[in-house]
Amino acid sequence: MLKKFIFLFSILGCMWVSGQTNNDSLRQITIRHIHITGNNKTIDRIITREIEVQPGMSYSLKRVVDSLEYDRYRIYNTNLFNEVEVSLAEIPGDSADILVDVEERWYFYPVPLFRPADRSFVDWWYNQNGDLSRVNYGLRLTQWNFRGRAERLRIEAQTGFEDRLSLNYKIPYIDRKQRHGLIPEIFYFTSKNLGYATEDHLRQFIMADEQMRRSVGVSVIHTYRKKFYEYHFTSLGFFNTHINDTIAFLNPNYLGDGRTRQLFMTASYGYGFDTRDNINFPLSGHTLFGSVSKSGLGIFKDVDFWSSSLAGSKFWNLGKGFYQGSYLQGYWSTDGDRALLNFYGLGFEPQILARGYDRDLIEGRAFLLSKNSTRFRLWQRKYDISRVMPLQQFQTFPIAIYGKLFYDAAYVWGFEGYENNDRLTNKAIYGIGAGLDIVSMYDFVIRLEYSTNRAGQQQFFVNFGADF
Repeated sequence: MLKKFIFLFSILGCMWVSGQTNNDSLRQITIRHIHITGNNKTIDRIITREIEVQPGMSYSLKRVVDSLEYDRYRIYNTNLFNEVEVSLAEIPGDSADILVDVEERWYFYPVPLFRPADRSFVDWWYNQNGDLSRVNYGLRLTQWNFRGRAERLRIEAQTGFEDRLSLNYKIPYIDRKQRHGLIPEIFYFTSKNLGYATEDHLRQFIMADEQMRRSVGVSVIHTYRKKFYEYHFTSLGFFNTHINDTIAFLNPNYLGDGRTRQLFMTASYGYGFDTRDNINFPLSGHTLFGSVSKSGLGIFKDVDFWSSSLAGSKFWNLGKGFYQGSYLQGYWSTDGDRALLNFYGLGFEPQILARGYDRDLIEGRAFLLSKNSTRFRLWQRKYDISRVMPLQQFQTFPIAIYGKLFYDAAYVWGFEGYENNDRLTNKAIYGIGAGLDIVSMYDFVIRLEYSTNRAGQQQFFVNFGADF
């Protein structure tokens, strides 16, 4: 009964606020309580951590009203809820309550794995002709919102083209002020099938009956969040890789100088600033991410180079269903003792590529990348499927379809003496095209894109996840 009264007050309060004069919007009000409903598992402080105004404090009415929408974005971006509503309930006597109503997601996912071993779906489908022998299969167990504290526990076991066992535990907060967090991870990887070299921007593979590579990695990331939108990351990692003599013979630079073992440690620092309305498919807000890393800390002599990256994005809601997004990233690294295993560039991650070059792996010591998309919302609706879906967390099926035009450009500075992969390095490349973005339940994104690039190659690609 109390919740109904609070909800009624919130509606009346919002109606009252909308009719006030500019002078009245500067009136000071005191936040009395924050009422949260719908959080059957999530503890309150995980939600209140994302709310700017706090009980017992006084603010101008304008500041409180302005903060409500940003509070909703931040709560939603925890990826714990399907729906989030934040509203203001005016109370006589210059006081107010904040009402937060959430609909929790499904948190436990035992997901069968059946995925290509290649860099992306495009790489597998086009470069490897959709070869089913290159598929990994297994089981991934993910417990989101573990203990109701926004923690994520993930255990993954796969076999097939490659064998992998990994454990990742994301702990967003380990202190009472909820500023410090930890992300420990450990993995074990073995493979009889290995991409041992790159020729004309395509990985070359060997498939054998004996083990070609074995790797073990352990890392821990410390996160620090002092303000709502700012994040700091520090990490330390250890990696140990062994390869078969055959790989060292076919490509002496796979681990460098014909070695069959590589030991090294890494340390890095990163900074992030993020005001996006939806981190999985943003339509407004902006980001800034920067990092500097040292691979090889002097304990082992196998690896020794520095790298840094700076990336920013901006998203505009242009009104009437139109949206604009732009992304810019720069990456730089020293040459150091660079073995193929430690190469980086465009195409290693599905989102870090210039569209039109989705099939290419463009390795280099540095690059600049610009991505731009103009979208128009064609369709958006939510369907009630409760008649056929007994689980409450899946009873609403949302779908939105956006048409888009895009333009991407990049420049990659290649490695010296890497002549077999210089067709796309040390020159400007670009791709333009059109497509559809389909966004559905739990912000799952399918991208259908038709593009043409500088060489005049025209292709249709299917990708998953937001383009940037």
